[in-house]
Amino acid sequence: MNARGSNDRAPGQIAAALHEQKFSHLQWYLHHAENTVHLAAESEHALSEGDLHEIAGWFMKLAPQLRYRADEAGEKHLPVPAAPEAVCHYEEVDDLQKALAWAIENHRAIYADPERPNFRAYGFRLRKAKKGAPRSLYLCCSSHALMEGSESARIMRMRPTVHHAERAEAKLG
Repeated sequence: MNARGSNDRAPGQIAAALHEQKFSHLQWYLHHAENTVHLAAESEHALSEGDLHEIAGWFMKLAPQLRYRADEAGEKHLPVPAAPEAVCHYEEVDDLQKALAWAIENHRAIYADPERPNFRAYGFRLRKAKKGAPRSLYLCCSSHALMEGSESARIMRMRPTVHHAERAEAKLG
């Protein structure tokens, strides 16, 4: 049952679309606290800006809730049409750890822009990399009201996920 909205659906009826539901109490808290899920992956391969856009696009296809943001009151999700390029930041850097720290420190940017979803994808590539060492870093930042850690794990394995707010209710008993 959605704690902040009414639940007048018949048992077994498909859950309402994400943007038709109010936040649960937990989602409301997570959004207003700017609680953010971070997912980072390093690679020995050189990540290009095009690669970053492709990865972000796949993530947005596998987890459609990444195309949403909170409304101005922070009460429910709103769909925001956005191409992967609109949520990406790509940069060549000298230090991947400093780039990671910068991206995590600036995660609040995902809540500031009403024209974009509460999701960002960051890609960093080392200018000079040592052989056998990570050369690139990909970081996904999302509002915890949109993405759970288990959902991040699913999309990293290229498995689709549907945010818990869009799942049909579990039948008890």
